[in-house]
Amino acid sequence: MKSQRTYRALRLKVIQALGGKCSKCGFPDHRTFQIDHIHGGGSRETRTGRDRLQWPEFYRRVLEKLETEYQLLCANCNAIKKYEQRENPPGRPKGIPLRAKYKAA
Repeated sequence: MKSQRTYRALRLKVIQALGGKCSKCGFPDHRTFQIDHIHGGGSRETRTGRDRLQWPEFYRRVLEKLETEYQLLCANCNAIKKYEQRENPPGRPKGIPLRAKYKAA
């Protein structure tokens, strides 16, 4: 499967270019990495009209704008950032958690 090899090779290149560890906590496990838009707007960038941006094209964009637009975060740090900055999916009112019934103690 050439496309899967291409995807993995491009993802690894992006991970290495972004430092190879979570930029917030330093966690080094590549299985947890998510490419974060530093200033938000990831949903807008990955959608072009009704079509989704394909991964190889997205990774190429990341490599072009590494230092100003993107950072590497582990899944936990990215979830915390989204919560703290109130980055919600489109259509969800700001400040309302995804599951309001689960409140922190």
